[in-house]
Order: sequence, then structure tokens, then C-alpha cells
Amino acid sequence: MSMLVSVFVLASPLQEALPAAVKATVDKYGGSIESTESYEDDEGKTVFDVEIKKDKFTYYLTIAEDGKLIAEEKEEAVEEGDEDTDGDW
Repeated sequence: MSMLVSVFVLASPLQEALPAAVKATVDKYGGSIESTESYEDDEGKTVFDVEIKKDKFTYYLTIAEDGKLIAEEKEEAVEEGDEDTDGDW
């Protein structure tokens, strides 16, 4: 007896709005997409800024329309309650 198992991966609406090449770059990071923004650079090419949260980190990616990673910033996410609210270090 054989069993057929289907696995569905649901893409977020933010991910669905990205071109396939940009999605492929984003998929390498995993995590959840928090925001996306697209704009034209100085040469008139479309560029995408994507914010991804994964584990304890937030990644800020700048990706060309062809999927090439232009820039990446990574910062450790601050957990609620861990913020310095009184201004003292």
C-alpha cells in the first residue's frame, strides 16, 4: 500500500508580490517577511528592500530585480522587555 502525501507551503502576500528571482534570494534566508518595498535606482532599475525576521535576527536585504543581492544588514532583534527604557546603559 502506498501513501501519497502532499505538502503545501503557503507564501505570504508580501512574498507573492515579489518577482521569482527576488523570491529565490529571499527563500535562501527563510524566516518571515516583515516588509517589502520597491523603487527605481539611479540607473532606472527596479530594486527591492526586504525585511526578514528569523530566529533572533532581523535581516535587511536590498535585492536587484534579477535576484542579485546588493546589500545585507543583520541585527539582533530586541525582545520585548529587554529594551533600555530609562536611558541608562
